[in-house]
Amino acid sequence: MAAGLFKGTQPSCRREIARSRDRHILRYGNANDNGPPFEDLPVRSAAESWSFGTISKVIERGGRGALASSVAASIGVSKAGFPYRIRSLVYLRNRCAHHSRLWHHSVIDAGPTPNNVRSKAKRLYGQFQPRSILDSISSLDDMPARAHLASARFPALFEQYQNNTDFWIGLSHPQSPQDHYVGSRFWFRPPPGILTNFQFLFYVLSSKKPPHL
Repeated sequence: MAAGLFKGTQPSCRREIARSRDRHILRYGNANDNGPPFEDLPVRSAAESWSFGTISKVIERGGRGALASSVAASIGVSKAGFPYRIRSLVYLRNRCAHHSRLWHHSVIDAGPTPNNVRSKAKRLYGQFQPRSILDSISSLDDMPARAHLASARFPALFEQYQNNTDFWIGLSHPQSPQDHYVGSRFWFRPPPGILTNFQFLFYVLSSKKPPHL
C-alpha cells in the first residue's frame, strides 16, 4: 500500500513539470545523451512547477516518510503529525482560492494541532473547537513563526475581529446551519454545511430562494 502511494506521486510530479512553460524548466526538457527529458533538472526548479498539493504529497511521502521529518527538523517544529499539518494548510489554501466558505465551517482535513500550541492560543485568544478555522490557524501560524520566517498572524486576526461576536464564533465554534438542509422529506441527510447539487436543483425547480452559504 505504502509503495503504491510513493509510485503514485511520481507521475503527478512529472506531469506538472512537463506542463510548465517556465524557461528555467524548458531548458532541461530536451534529453541529453539520449537520456530521459528533465533528467538534469534541479530539484529546486522542479519544485517551482509543482502545485501546493503536490508539494505537500512530496513532503509527506518523500524518502518513504523521511523527508517530512527532515523538513520539520529544519524549521524547528515537531516531527509528529507534520505532514498532516501541511495538508491542512493546503486544504485551507484551496478553500480560500476557490472562494469557499470559512465561517461556520468545520475543517475536514484538519491536521493535529500540537497540545502546547493549542493551549497557548486558547490562553491568549479564548476557546475554540478542534476542527474550527481558528484551530487550524493556530497550528499553521506556529510553523513560520517558530522557523523565524514570518511573524504570527493570529494576534492581528484577534485584534481585528474579536469584537465582531458572530463572525468570531463562526471561526471558533462552527455550527451546521439548519437552513442548509432541504427538509426531512428526503431520505438522506447531506453532510453538515453542504448544499448538494440535488438540493440546489430542488430550489431552482420549486422557485424557492436557496439558503445563503
